[in-house]
Amino acid sequence: MRVNVSVNGKDLSISVQEGKQSIKWLAQVIQTRLSSLSGGEFRLITGIRNEAGELINPRDCIYEHIQSEETCVKLSATSEEVFPSDVWGNPVYGDFMNAAYLRSALGCQWAGEMETWRDRLGTIMDANGRPLKSPQGGAGSMMLSAGVGGASTLIQIGDAPNVKEAFELDWSQMKWSFLPALTEMQNMALREVLLNNYAFVINIFMHYCGAGQVGQRYGLTISEFGHLLHLAQACDYNTAAENVEHTFDKTTIVASSSSNSSSSSSASSSSSSSWPLMSRAHLAQALVSVAIDAELDSSSIAAATQAFFEGPLATLWDKLSNRYTVYSSSVASDEVFARSMQEYYQIVKQAFLSFASVDSKTGPQLSIEGLFTLLYASTLVEKEQEGAIVDAFLQSQLLPSSPEQELSHLVFCEFFEALMKVTLFSIGSDSGLSEGKRLRMGFALVSEIQNISRSGGGK
Repeated sequence: MRVNVSVNGKDLSISVQEGKQSIKWLAQVIQTRLSSLSGGEFRLITGIRNEAGELINPRDCIYEHIQSEETCVKLSATSEEVFPSDVWGNPVYGDFMNAAYLRSALGCQWAGEMETWRDRLGTIMDANGRPLKSPQGGAGSMMLSAGVGGASTLIQIGDAPNVKEAFELDWSQMKWSFLPALTEMQNMALREVLLNNYAFVINIFMHYCGAGQVGQRYGLTISEFGHLLHLAQACDYNTAAENVEHTFDKTTIVASSSSNSSSSSSASSSSSSSWPLMSRAHLAQALVSVAIDAELDSSSIAAATQAFFEGPLATLWDKLSNRYTVYSSSVASDEVFARSMQEYYQIVKQAFLSFASVDSKTGPQLSIEGLFTLLYASTLVEKEQEGAIVDAFLQSQLLPSSPEQELSHLVFCEFFEALMKVTLFSIGSDSGLSEGKRLRMGFALVSEIQNISRSGGGK
C-alpha cells in the first residue's frame, strides 16, 4: 500500500505496508523526505488533508483513510520553514499542530524558541528608551506588561498583604450575631487570637480563590469551603454537606446578598456566576464557628479558636504548602511560570467552567469524568495515561486515607493543581525544558479548548 502526497509542488510516494502507522508518523516521513530533497532545509508539516480538502487528525491511522479496494491514496500536505507564531512571539496553534507536535521533541524545541524570543523582547527598547511592549489588547500584552513591570488587571497575585492591615480591615466588617453575646473581654480575647493567626486565613483564602480580575465577584463558594473543611478533617463533606451549608449561610449573610454582589467568584466571570460567595472576613467568621463546633477546647470561644488554628488549620496549610506544585520552590521562583499565570490563569479557569457541573447554590465542581474529557480534548494526554490523571485527581485532594474519604469532584484550585501535575508528567523533564516552560505548554493546550469553543469548532 502506498500514499502519494503533494507538498510544496512535489509529489512524494511513500510505502506504508498495511497502513497501521499514524498520520503523525506520515508527517515526520514527509518532513524527512523534504529535507533530503532540499539539501537539509528544514520544513515543518503543519497539516495533512484528504482529497476532499478535510484536515486529518494526526492520531488517526493511515488505513482509516483508505477504502478497502484501494492500494494507493492521495493526500496533500502544507508546510512552514519556521515554527508558526504571530509578530509578538505568541504561538499560532492549529488543530493539527496541537495533536502532532506540542508534546513532541519538536514541540519542546518550538516552546524553547518562543521563550527565547520573549526573553529577548524584554531587553528591546523603543525610541524613548522604554521596554518594548506588545500592541494594546494583543494576546501577549498581559504577559509582556507583567514581565516589564507593567500594571496587571489581576488581583491577589504575588505577596500576601500585610497581615495586621488585612486583619484590621476585615475585623471592622466582622459580625458575631451567630455567637452568644460576647462580653468586652471575650471580644478582645477573640480579636487577639484571630490577629495572631490571621496569616492562615489570608493564605487559605488566597489558595482557594486564586487570582481574580478587577470587576469580578471574588470569594469562596460553598463547595470550596466544604473542601477546605474536608481536607482539614474538620468534617466529612461527603456526609455533612448540609452542616457546611448551614455554617456558610449563618456566617456569610452579607456576602451572599445583592448589596454585596461585587465581592466575586473564584471560578467565573461576574456575568456568569450567581452562586453565593464567602469573603475573607466571612471566612474568618466561619472558621470561628467551626472551631467552636469542633470542641477541641471548650473553655472559651477564644481558646477553641486557638486550638482549631493551631491544630487542623495549621496541619492543612502545612500539607498544601509542601505538596502542591504551585508552592514548590522550583515553580514558585520560575519567571516563565509567573508570566504564564498572568497570561493563562483566567483562560484555564474558563475552561474549567466549560467542563464543570454548576450548582446555583454551591458553585462549580469538576468530576473525574469531566477531568478526563477536558484533558483529552486539550490533547495534553493520551488515552493510555489514564492512571496519571487519576493520581493527579487524588493528589490534589492530598491523597485521601480511604476510598470513603475521596471527594467525587474537584473545585478550581484542586483542578489547577491536578492540571499542573498531569502536565509535568506528560511533558517530562527529558524534554529539556524548565518546569515553568512545560507548564506554559500545558496551559496553552487547555487555552486552545476555549479558542475552539469560541470559534464554534468544539464544546
